[in-house]
Amino acid sequence: MEKLQFVDRYQRCTNQMQSTALVYAGTQSFTQAARHAGITTNRLIRMFDRQTIPTTKVLPKILSVDEFKGDAEGEKFQTVIVDAENSMIVDVLPDRKIDTIKAYLRSCDTSQVEVVVMDLSQAFKKAIRDVLGDP
Repeated sequence: MEKLQFVDRYQRCTNQMQSTALVYAGTQSFTQAARHAGITTNRLIRMFDRQTIPTTKVLPKILSVDEFKGDAEGEKFQTVIVDAENSMIVDVLPDRKIDTIKAYLRSCDTSQVEVVVMDLSQAFKKAIRDVLGDP
């Protein structure tokens, strides 16, 4: 099989066409964008779902960490990360495990964090100390 730079393996449309369709989806409905691009709506939605947008979150100066009872992805509790100064939710983590919290904190820019508000959870305390030291 010949390797082409402008068509991904097992694809029947060029990378440029896919990019164009995704740009259309940014300003129109999926149905209208797919019609303009000449593909099906389902294909456009699948292309959209495969996209990842790398971002680096900058955590606020005063960070609040707490769990809440939920029922997402088979986990009984989730963790909420809040900007305590502005009372804004920064993110919701899928569980309250130490490794999840550590991985999240390591993926963020934590240079501005000065204060962390949390309950007496040993998991939170260990994760915060391991990643942030002693804020």
